[in-house]
Amino acid sequence: MNALTRNNFLMDWPLAYVGITRNWLSVDEALREISPEELGKLNSERIASLYTASEKSKESFLVVMKEIAAISDDALRASLRIWGIAYLDDILKSFKTISNKLKAVADVWAMVDYPEEWKPFIYYMPVSPGTDTRMDLLYKKCTEFLKTERLKLRV
Repeated sequence: MNALTRNNFLMDWPLAYVGITRNWLSVDEALREISPEELGKLNSERIASLYTASEKSKESFLVVMKEIAAISDDALRASLRIWGIAYLDDILKSFKTISNKLKAVADVWAMVDYPEEWKPFIYYMPVSPGTDTRMDLLYKKCTEFLKTERLKLRV
């Protein structure tokens, strides 16, 4: 099960595209996990072309999917953000220590192309003198960020 499914995100075409290109999701998983609403947007001919492309190669599938679903660069950026939120959610729900959770958050930060808004809770980022950098405070900032982002996404 992927991070999106574990955290109750519905899979759409841009999320599937990002997941496949980042190797977080296989083509088969994408076809299994895509929401019925997304499949319903396509006619039977387009669905058949997706399945045919999926049997050829991952690259063929991605080309057909991007064309059929008309995936924009903005949609891809938004989808990468959502994947990051899903991974953060997984980390914060884990039974790791706070220190290990923050290290895992820093790993995910790299996976999702270093979003600027994550800097306040990345444990190794430089801070101005006098700023409190206790792990508990960084963890609190991370949980507050995740809560705000989930509210924005209504998940």
